[in-house]
Parts: sequence; C-alpha cells; structure tokens
Amino acid sequence: MPRMVRGSPGFDPRAWRRRWALVGRAEREELRRTPLEVKLRQIEALFGWGDTPGGRTARRREEAALRARWARIRAVLRG
Repeated sequence: MPRMVRGSPGFDPRAWRRRWALVGRAEREELRRTPLEVKLRQIEALFGWGDTPGGRTARRREEAALRARWARIRAVLRG
C-alpha cells in the first residue's frame, strides 16, 4: 500500500481526518474503560521515575539551565 503524505497525489484529507477521528474515539474509549487503579499505578510510575537518582540529576541540570536562561533574559530586559 503506498504511503499517503499530505500534499502528495492521491492524498485525501477528508479520509485522513476520518481515520484520525476513529483513532481519537478508540483512544478515548480505551481510557474510559481503563480502571482507576491502573491509571493511578501509571501516574505513580511516572512520578517515581523522577525520584530515581538519574531522574533527580537530570531534573537538577534542567532546573539550573532554566534558571540561567531566565537570569540572562532578566539581565537583557533590565539593560
């Protein structure tokens, strides 16, 4: 089956939208059917990742870079 890419000959934007609407509906239905316990475990796993040694180190580096960026912005704005 040829791959349909936007702007390519034979690309049907309406069909593309219909397919993605179906995907969206399927995802919403899957989320609706997922038990709360599973959703909470998934969230807990995401938060837990941030507490691993590598996650903490990465977060500190990102925070330091962000603080430095804001300091440069403030310095430029203050003249």
